[in-house]
Formats: sequence, C-alpha cells, structure tokens
Amino acid sequence: MDIQKLIELIQNTANSQERKQDFQLVQQVLNLTNQEFEDKIIKLKGTGCKSVCSAPLPKNALFYKCFDCSKEPTHVYCQECYTPQRHQNHVVTYHYSNGGCCDCGDTLVMKKRSFCNKHSQSQIETPIPEQLFGENLVERFRYFIMVSFALLFEQTQKIADYNNKTMSQIQDAIQILKIENSVNIINENLPEFFQHEKALKEGQKLYTLIFKVLKFVTQNNIPWSYTTSKFLQIPIDEKIQKFIKLYHAHSKDPFASFKLEKQQQFCQCTILNLFVKHNVFFSRFLHDETNYISELFYELHVDENFKPNLCKEVLIHYNHLYNPTQVYRLITADNQKIKFQINAINYSAHSKLNEILPKLLQEQNIQKIFCKNKVERASIFGYFYQFMGHVVLCLLSLYKEYKTPQVYSLFDIFSNQLLQLPLCNQEAQMFCSQFDDMILTQFYDDVVKKLFEQISEILSYEEEKFHFTPIYPNHCKFNELQNTSLLIYTLNKIYPCQQTETRTFHFLKPQEQSKFQISEIIQIFLLQGYRKLLSVIVETWKDSNRQNMVGLQNIFRLSINYFFNNYVTSFQLKTESTLKNYLQNIVICDRNFITLLSLFLMDFNDPQEAYDDLLKTSNLTPEKFRQVLLGLLKRTLLNNIILLKNGNPLLYKGQVKLYKEQMKLKEVSLEQVDVAYVQLYAFLFGSLGINDIVSSYKEIAKFFDYKSDPQFLICRIAQTDYDLIQCVGDMFGNELPKEFQKGLNKLFQTIFFAQSFYQENDLRELLKKFSYDSSLDLQNIILSSCELNQDNEQLQLKKQLLPVQYEPIFASLVLELKEQITDKLKTQNDQQSELFGTALANELAQLNEHKSTLTYKRLAILKAIVLDQEQMVLQNIIEQIQSQQELGLIKNISQLLEDYSVYINLVYLCNKHFKNINKNLQDYLMCISSICFQIIQDVNLTQTSNSIYEIFARQLDESFSQNASQGESDAQRACRSQISKKKFQKKFENMGQAFSHQIAETPTQMSNENCSLCQLQFEKEEIQYRALLISYTNVNKHINTMPQQMPRNQQQTDIFQIVASSCQHTFHKQCLFQNEQKYTIGEFQYLRCPICLSPYNFPFVSSIHIKGANDEILNENLGFFLGTITDKKMMEYYQRFSVEKGDLDIPKLLDEIFSQVLCNLFFQLLSDLNKFKQKNTNLLLQDVLALLRILFQYNQTTVLEEVVQNDQQILFRILNIILQFMIKQHNIHELTSGLSQIFNKNSIQSAIIEGLTQNIILSQVEQQSLPYDLERISKDLKQHYINKFQLNFKDFLLRYYLAPCQKKQCQFLPLQRMENQEQNQYLCLICLKKMCAHYCGRPQKKKIGNLSRHCYKRHSGKTLYLNLKNSQIIIMQSPYITLNTNPLYKNLIGELPYIGYYQSNHYERFKLNLRAIDQIIEIILTDKFVHRLFLNLKKVQRTNL
Repeated sequence: MDIQKLIELIQNTANSQERKQDFQLVQQVLNLTNQEFEDKIIKLKGTGCKSVCSAPLPKNALFYKCFDCSKEPTHVYCQECYTPQRHQNHVVTYHYSNGGCCDCGDTLVMKKRSFCNKHSQSQIETPIPEQLFGENLVERFRYFIMVSFALLFEQTQKIADYNNKTMSQIQDAIQILKIENSVNIINENLPEFFQHEKALKEGQKLYTLIFKVLKFVTQNNIPWSYTTSKFLQIPIDEKIQKFIKLYHAHSKDPFASFKLEKQQQFCQCTILNLFVKHNVFFSRFLHDETNYISELFYELHVDENFKPNLCKEVLIHYNHLYNPTQVYRLITADNQKIKFQINAINYSAHSKLNEILPKLLQEQNIQKIFCKNKVERASIFGYFYQFMGHVVLCLLSLYKEYKTPQVYSLFDIFSNQLLQLPLCNQEAQMFCSQFDDMILTQFYDDVVKKLFEQISEILSYEEEKFHFTPIYPNHCKFNELQNTSLLIYTLNKIYPCQQTETRTFHFLKPQEQSKFQISEIIQIFLLQGYRKLLSVIVETWKDSNRQNMVGLQNIFRLSINYFFNNYVTSFQLKTESTLKNYLQNIVICDRNFITLLSLFLMDFNDPQEAYDDLLKTSNLTPEKFRQVLLGLLKRTLLNNIILLKNGNPLLYKGQVKLYKEQMKLKEVSLEQVDVAYVQLYAFLFGSLGINDIVSSYKEIAKFFDYKSDPQFLICRIAQTDYDLIQCVGDMFGNELPKEFQKGLNKLFQTIFFAQSFYQENDLRELLKKFSYDSSLDLQNIILSSCELNQDNEQLQLKKQLLPVQYEPIFASLVLELKEQITDKLKTQNDQQSELFGTALANELAQLNEHKSTLTYKRLAILKAIVLDQEQMVLQNIIEQIQSQQELGLIKNISQLLEDYSVYINLVYLCNKHFKNINKNLQDYLMCISSICFQIIQDVNLTQTSNSIYEIFARQLDESFSQNASQGESDAQRACRSQISKKKFQKKFENMGQAFSHQIAETPTQMSNENCSLCQLQFEKEEIQYRALLISYTNVNKHINTMPQQMPRNQQQTDIFQIVASSCQHTFHKQCLFQNEQKYTIGEFQYLRCPICLSPYNFPFVSSIHIKGANDEILNENLGFFLGTITDKKMMEYYQRFSVEKGDLDIPKLLDEIFSQVLCNLFFQLLSDLNKFKQKNTNLLLQDVLALLRILFQYNQTTVLEEVVQNDQQILFRILNIILQFMIKQHNIHELTSGLSQIFNKNSIQSAIIEGLTQNIILSQVEQQSLPYDLERISKDLKQHYINKFQLNFKDFLLRYYLAPCQKKQCQFLPLQRMENQEQNQYLCLICLKKMCAHYCGRPQKKKIGNLSRHCYKRHSGKTLYLNLKNSQIIIMQSPYITLNTNPLYKNLIGELPYIGYYQSNHYERFKLNLRAIDQIIEIILTDKFVHRLFLNLKKVQRTNL
C-alpha cells in the first residue's frame, strides 16, 4: 500500500467533496469500480442480523417502555421490536423520542424474555469481511480508516490550544492596546496564525469526508458496520505515523492525561481511544451540529464488543471530554472593551499563547481584568447518553480489570471542574444536570445490590463483622473500603468538599437577584441528586438485609469520616458584595453531609452517645471535630440569613416546585436541610451548641446589618421535628422511625386544631404547603396519624392522638393554617393559646406518657436551653423592652411581647419542668413579669393591651408567686389578686357561651303558599314563579334507563330527550326580578335560584296566570329558554316550527317541549317517588298538565298522541290515560278508573292520583315496586362500570391504555406524534368509546378536536370523559369543560395515579373509586352537567379538544 499516494488521494477528495455525491466519494477513496461498488456495498445493504437492535430513533418517533421487563429505567423499545404478546399483564407506556436508540437484545438493560423474535436468536452469525468483500478491499478500507483518522488527529492537535476565534481576538487585543512592538509580535507569530487557519480548514474538510463515507457504507449494512467497528478498535500503523506526525504522548498508563509533546511520538493507542481524547476539539470543525461522527456509532453495535469498549474508553478518559476555558474581558483606560476566550489548559508546552497572553494581561493600559470560567463539552456526549444505563456496571468491571480506583476518576474530574465554575450561572446548572443524568440516575436497586456485593468482596472474611459490629477508622478494612468501594467513592467524591475558587466570581453586571436564584436552583438540583442516591441505598439495604441496619450505619461512617477529614474550608466575611460573600463561603457538599449525618443520627437518642460515636468515627481531636462542625454551622446560618433576605425566599423554602415528574423524590427545601443541621448541632453540643447558634447568628446578621434574631430558629428546633423529618423521613418508606412518627403526630394535632375533618384533597393540598409533595410517601404520612371517618368519608385525627394541640411554629410555616387557628381562638376569646400555643405545655405535662409527642432530640435541646447560662436571646428581649419602657412607648412593649411570646413561653416552660437552677434565666423571667405588673398598675391601657400584659403576668407569675418576696407592695398584691379574679370570671363566661352555642334554632319548612324570599303569602292575583331547568340529553340511547320508544321512522319526536328539574322554591315576580342572578358560560346564559343557587333557564309561571297559548309572559320565558340551547337545536326548531315571516309557531313548540317535560316528570315519579315527594315536584307536574290543557285547546292536537300509541310500556299507558282525562278533558273519576286497570288499585295508583291532584303525596310506596326503580337502574349501571373499568389502575391500563383510538380515520396511534403535540387518550363515559384528544383524522377536515366533535355529534353536546393518563374525569358541555374533583382511581388518601417510570405493582395501589362512579351515574342519569359547571365557574374552560 502506497501510503503517500493514499494520503494525497484522501486530501484531494476532501478538497473536492462539495462537487461530488456521497457514493462517488466512497468509490474514490476506496478505489472501487462500478461493479465492485454494486456487488460489495449496495447488494449487502439489508442483509445479516445483529444481536442488539440499536436502531436510532428519529425525533418524535414513537417508542415503548415496559418496566416489568427492564433492568433499568432508560430502556427503549422501537416500534418494530415491541411485541405486545411478550408484555401481557405488564404496564407498558409509549413516549416520543428526542434521539437515542432501541435496546432490544441488550442483556444489560432488558430481560431476555422480552426480546423480539429478531433479536432473541440464540446464534447470530458474525460477518467475515474477507469472505464478503475480498482481502484486497478489506485492506484498502482498513488503511482508509487509519490514514483518514490520523490526518484528522494531526490537524486537531494543531488547533488544540485555539478555538475558532482565538487568533483574531488576540490580534484585535494587541492592536487596541497598542502594545510596544505590537507589529513585531504579530509578524513573529504569523506562521503559527497561518498554520492554525490552515489546520482548521483542512480539519473541517477531513471530518466531513469521514462522516459522509462512514455514513454511506454503514447505513443499514451490517457487514460494513461490523468491519468499521473492528477497524476503529485497532491502533494506527507505525508506517502511517512516519508520514503523519502525531504528538500525543503515549504512556503505558491508560489513565495518563492528554499532552502534546514537541517531538513526534509513535502512538499505540487505538483509533477509538484517540477519537475520545480528541473529541472535545472536533466541535471547531462542525458547522452542522447533526453531522457528528459519533451519531454513526449506533450502526456499529452489530459488534457486541464495540459499545462496552467505547464505554470503557469514555469512562477512563472522562477528563478529555471537557475542555475548561476562560473568557477574559479587559477594560482599558479609555473604556474600550476587549474580549477573548482561551483554554484554561495549554496542551502544547511550546504554544505561542504562553508568550502572548502574559504580555496582554500585564499591559499598563488595562484598568480592569474580568475572567469567567466555562466548559467546552465533547460532542460524543450526545451518543454516550443513549446507553448511559451501563455506566456504573462498566465502572465495576473496569475496577476488576485494572484493580485501581483510578477508574473512578470521573467523580474527581467532575468535582474539580465544578470548583472552577461559579455556582450562579446557567452553564454551571447545565453542567450539573448532565452529570446527574449520566451518573446518578444509574443507581437503581439492581446496580446498588452489585455495589453491596463489591463491598462484600473487599471485606472478605470481615463481612459478617461489618454487618453486625460498628467499624471505625482503626479497622483493618476501613481505608481500603474508602478507596476501592465504588459506592463509598461515589458518596464521598461526587461533589467537592471545598469552597469554589474565588477567581470565578468576576461579573461585569452582577444582577445579584438572578444569580442568587440560579445558585439556589443548582444547589437544590445537587441536593436532590444526592438524596435520590441515598434513598436507593437505604431502600435496597432494607430489602437485602431486613432489619439489620448496622452495616448501613457502617457505610455512613465511611463517608462521614471522609467528610470530616477532607473539608478544606474557611469562613470569612469580607467587605465585598453580599453575593460574593455568599458564593465564596459555599461548600457544595455541605447539605449532602447534613443529609448523611441526619440519617446516621436517626437512631441516637442520647446526645452524649451520639457525640462520642461521631467523634470516634471522625478520628479527630475534640477541638478539630468541633471546629469542622462549627464551620458548617456558620455556613448554614449564612445561607439561612442571606437567602431569606436577598435570594428567592419561596425557592429557599421549597414553595416553588422544580420537578414536574411524579417519579421524582420529594423536594426537601434548602431551608429544611439547613434547619435540620442547626437542630442536630444543638442536640450534639447542648447548651454550648445553643450558645454557638445564637452568637454565630448575631455575628452574621450584624455584619450584613440585618434586623433579624435567632429566637424563631431556636423555637423551631426546640418545638418541632418538622425539618429533620423532611430532610430524611421519606427515605424510610412505610417504616417511619418511632421518633419521626411522634413529630408527625404533633404536626397533625396542629392541623386538626383548626377543624375536625378534612376532605382528602384539602388535607393533601395543605400538607404540600409544608413541602410534603411526594406522591411516593404522602399516603403513608397521612395514614400514620389520620383515619377515615366512615360516616362522612372525611379524614380525622386518630382517637389516640386526641385532644388536638396548637403548635405556633407549624402555624407560622403555613399562613393559611395560622389564619384558621387564629380565627378559631378569637371566636373562643382564648388569647393565651393564641400567644403561646398549647402543644409544648401538654408535651411537657405528658413527658413520660406513651402518647407524648416529645422526641428525645427535642428533649435534649429543651434541657440545653435551660442550662445555657448566658441566655443571649432572652437578654436581648429584655433590653428591647426596657429601652421602650424608658421612652414611654408602652404600645411597642405590647408588640414586642407578642412577637417574642413563643420564645418566652419556651424558656418559661423549660425552667418550670426541668428544675435546673439557672439564676440568670429566673432573673430574666422575673424581670419580664415585674415589667408587666408595673405597666398594669401604673398605665391606663386599652382592653387589648391590658389583656396581653395580664396574660404574661399571670403566665410568668405562676412559677414565682410561691417565692414572692415578703417586701412585695400592697399595690402589687392587689394587682395579682385582680388578675386572678378576672381569670376565673373569664372561665364562667366561656362556659356560658359554650352552653348557648349548643342551642340550635330549627329551621322552619317554607310553605308553598308563601314566597320563598319575602315569606309573604301569595295573593290570588299575584303571579307565582318557579325556577325550572330544561336540558336536552340522549343518554337513553346509550344506557337502558327509560322505556323504549317506537322506531324513529314512525315517530317525529324523541319524547325522552328532555330532563326537567326544579327546586321547591316559588317567588313573587317582583321578588325574583329584584334578586335575579344571571350567570354566563360563554354564549350560554342561565339564571340561579336566589335561595338554593340551583341553575334554571325557564322562569315557569303557574298556569292559573296563563291567559292563553299566546300569553305574553309565556312567550318571554320561552324566549329566554331558547337563548340557552345549542345552535343545532335552535336550527332544528326553526326547520320544524317556522311559519310565515320566519317566526316560530310558539304554541306547537311549547306543546312539544312541555310534553317532553311531562314524560320526564312522570318517569321521575315512577323511578324515585321519595325524591319526587321531597322536592314537591307534584306541584310542578300539575302546572305542566294545566299548561298542556291550554295548549291542546288552542292546537287541537298534541305530540303525546304520537307517543301513546305504544301500549307495551306502563309509562306510555299512563300517559295515554292522562292525555284522555287530564289534557283533552278534566275527569278525575275516569282517570282513577283507567289507572286502576293498570295498577289494580295499589299504592302506586294512589301516589299517581295524589301527584296529579293534591298538594302533598301521602301514599307510601316501596322503591323496589316502582316500574322504573332508579336504585336498580343505578345499581346495574354501577356494576356495568365496575366490570368495564377493573378494580385497580393497573388492570385498567392493561385494557385501555395501548388500545387504538376508535375514530374511523385516526392518523395517530401508533404511527407518529402529530404537530409536535403529544396526544392524550380519553374514554367517553357514556358510550365508552376511546379517542385521541385533538382531531386525528384528515388534517384538511380539522375544525374542532375529537372530544368536542364526539360530544356535539353523539351526546347532544354533553358527556363525561376519562383521561387515561391520570384517571381524571372531565365534565363537558361543549365547548366548555371542568374537572370533577374526584378521580376514577385513587390511593387511600385520594392521590391520582400518574403514568411514569413505575413497575406494574405501583399502579395496583390505586383502586377504583366507587364514589366517583356514583357521581358519574348521578351526572348522567339526572343530567347534572350545568350544575357541575356552576359549582366553580373559575375552573370552567373553553376547549378545542
């Protein structure tokens, strides 16, 4: 092979490639004749099989996931490989791709049983290139691969130290600065400038040529893909390297850094190895970001060794995938700005940049220098992410191969790189996000089990001791585990243990608010990644080792020891901006360490035992141990103070949700982790810890001149375990530690202090404001302290936790809860409870009882508060009170007492119950008490202010009155006596109020002879109005609820298409119009009853006031009604009832409408007599009959004559009799006689006659004996729904989720994503037809979506839909929708299921909600659509679905 000629051929082809097609380029570089090209390449396309699919997924392509068949959550089935028969009874979800490839056939990702037929073959023949292509062509292709890549690497090495604009930017800077001899500098470096320009252009052409050739030969061509894969895994021949100069220093150490030597080196690395090392620089060659050579690697997976080898190269050389860069901004004396970007690392020691850059930066004309670090990322990441599920397993296998922890270096590289980036910009946020996606998401349970196995292998014979005995740094395997266990290495080194370098904090425009917010988001992101990892470790350990948690504690000890001994920090407050002070004190791993510490100290109840164990674990001296934890405390308090003041408080407190996916772990807030550490510090160090917290807080607040004090923080850690529970409680699943359960009980006691019962949704929403927002643990949290009341189906506090108590700290965290409790206490006039709460006093009173909610950690902190000799917080409070007293500002003192009431009560109760002699504390409390007595005695106060002083005096005086000095003045004794007298008087008043509240007034039933509004009797001539709602439905066509009519072609009118309903209220005309309430939903206008707010659309006038069929009042009311019906129905009426001049034949129209109303009312009477009687519907029925008589006299015909021809149904026979004897004539005797022939004089006949003639129906009829028993109809329909919907969400998904849309011309499932919009699937709950949300037929016919189209066309514009994704019920009255508050499926606390990355057993927790089925049936059978829309008009939306 003539190498020089081949080099020239490749270079010439690269230079002329724009004028040639891809196949011509292949022929030219491989020297192929047309026949060879046809036989050796074209005819081989589509031949052969491969063990792993690896088919690339185009954007928006449909793919599937089955979490019962996968080994990790990133798996993918393409449409071709997804075989439904292999996934029966599995929950399968479909998604739309943004790239990636199919994993079918990959045993690392999927179980073998799930492979499709194509990739489940036991033996797949490996192509033999020499037999398929011939040895000569194979050799030519091998040399093309080696030479072309060698040329590419040669050009890449020439530009490694330069980006696209470096040289032009340097030239501009030299000219602007007018550096002495600047022309000489430029002239001296012109050769390097030109060499760089030339290398850049040649490299672009070579890269494009390689991409085109490899894409053409490998696409859908298994033999050529296999051959390409093999040749990329060989080194470049030394013969070639004699012609092409490579300067990459080859080292026997595979972990050596990338370095370019002055002299040419003979490189023995494989092409794949060099490709990874140079990849970060290839972006400088690319104009089209889609033309990445690495994107062709999917085709190379035909070689089963290619993917693991590439993964190995990437992991070993991870440091080559990021190129740190620096962006310099220079400001000259005349305010000119110079910008240039260079590598942070010079890969060539002889680069001219090493000479030019110092001259630029030392130029005297420069006034300011700003430098910002950035990261250039390798393009291979786009491909590497697609099979990143193998990463952790690959690291394990690499360790077995090399036996060195250097294979884990990617964690160190990531940490070191993170230290170079300011944690307050989008780039740092993206950098962290990518690492999280690539690494942390791979720690699922099966992987963690393998990591546990590695620990067992390292321990060898010491394994049993590790599981049952605590190990400390003196253990023989301690250091080895820290350095060689991948799990421990990850926990220790995933994030750095030192502060970010201060030189990253250069900003031209600080924009502090936005940078604070980005910094918070980054830290939340990093914290959640670490918490996810810890959560999987805890859960997997519990599954593997049952109740033995000693080994898990030892894993934590290994990490805790690392943190204690590797913290490189200092706490400094400088006279710089708040942002810089904040950033320079950030240590990224702080909150990770706090979370780990919280988990570790979970089972420690004795502070001394916890302190000793931690000290022994740290292997530090007590002084150094405290120094580390005190530094962490100061950084934590700095975060708390600054982020609440300068940052985004909602973000810091966790009140802004970052994750939308339901699969994410609960988002603990940064504040909760910070406060949890403050609590642990106080627990460990006792009174010294309290003093450290207060003094450090005051020091930081004073430095920034913030008017804040630590009293609320001390109360928070002493009176609640809320933050510690939030920090790690959700990692324990169903088995919450006993101490945590106590903390939850206290939380719920406060929540239920405001009210006795909560709806499921209301309680869930309230808890989410406490940041309990995880769908994974919220159910367990609620049911741990609450139970379902069987009478009202609402949640209530468990009886053993009663009575309820009020904790002010909990109420302060959620304003809504505080307002409820404050309102309740004000109505009870209990200001003492409002100020101090009731929880802490009761906890201390029940200290040794079983139901006490006081945990050991809080008990230790309460004792520490009493032992604190300095009492700085209390001292500060007294100083403020005394200064206001000296100024005579009594109202300010009242406000101070109110503001500090919780803290004063805290120290008072601690002093009272823990009989420790602390003279300072007693003196301070006595001082406050004396001030209150003195103010009460000397000052004339308002009643409110006086009561606050009396409450404080009485509360504090209880503990000191027995020790009152003999020298107490008469005035003080009289004052104390007066306070006691008021106290007992208040008790009697409260008892009297409680007694009077028990006497409830019984509402009197309104008579029909009186107006429901003014309660005055109707005079004979006064018009009576009734609120009548008339609505249209065709539900009888889909659900067998009503009698069957005659065939449509024999009958003009659907007699059952109207549903009529009316409340029992009647009104004077003037009363009704004065209190008229109009409500509008888009173009539809309704009225509402002024009493019960029921909607209506026909103000129905009693028939005695109707003078004739064309009565003006009747016409007006009909006009309003017609304005509420759909355009389709209105057009139908105009077609059938229009007369001359386009007017309507109103008498005939009224006859049809009220004939339908009559049929519906009679159906109501014969289906649910009790409800009929209860609502006095008989009065409406009699008025309707009277109106129909008037209309018949005018029309001499009625629609009912057509209906009653059907004598097979009881309803029609009754209507026939009524038509003859109540409408055409009025003959009660004949009516009775006719009905007796049908019912044989039973109670039903009596009820019907009373309903037609009397004001009250007295007859009693058993529901089961009614001809159309609504209970039976509802029961049958309910059973029908239960059979259709299955008893849990898993079975429902199996039946409906992947079923195709039932629209005739659906263009969606399972073909493609339409218009970049994911199509949700819905099920009509009337006809059970499944369909896409948006229109999925022919695009040119698209006007409205499927839901609106189906509702309008099939269900008279009203129906219910079920969202298959989360089981929410949508109520539609086209084109308006609202959501039913009750989903069809929910867990025990009412949460909806969301289709996510769960295995099928997750969905079994969501059971069929029978109450929701009852609501569906009620809405459908009684046509309650309008009622539901009016329940909350704010949530009604117009839709085009």
